[in-house]
Amino acid sequence: MDRPRGLSRVWTADQDRILVECMHRIDAAGHCWSKLVDMLPELMIEIRLSGFGFTQPQVERRIGELKWDYFQIRHMLRVNPLFHWDAVNHKIDEPSALDTWYMEHPVYASLRFKSFPLFEDLDDIFDEC
Repeated sequence: MDRPRGLSRVWTADQDRILVECMHRIDAAGHCWSKLVDMLPELMIEIRLSGFGFTQPQVERRIGELKWDYFQIRHMLRVNPLFHWDAVNHKIDEPSALDTWYMEHPVYASLRFKSFPLFEDLDDIFDEC
């Protein structure tokens, strides 16, 4: 019999920031973070993220979620010249163009009202790998 799956781990903004700091440490060491995901548990221990009880699959899943959000936003900014990044509210700003975009591209609808304060930090990491 299959084991029931538990609820997904909910990450706080502080935990997300700590995770991104770990990713920056890998990146700063001259390595592309995506090739060294196995190093994350050791880096997490260094900055006490392990005290929150995260498992490596949970960390890898969260990285995947952050990566998906980052690349969706980056794609939108690159393909539509009307869009620009609002650094204060941490989201794409151009309401009328966004309404049309979301109707034509429903896969992006999850980003509609979402603030993404880690975009600039993740741009430093994901853009180079």
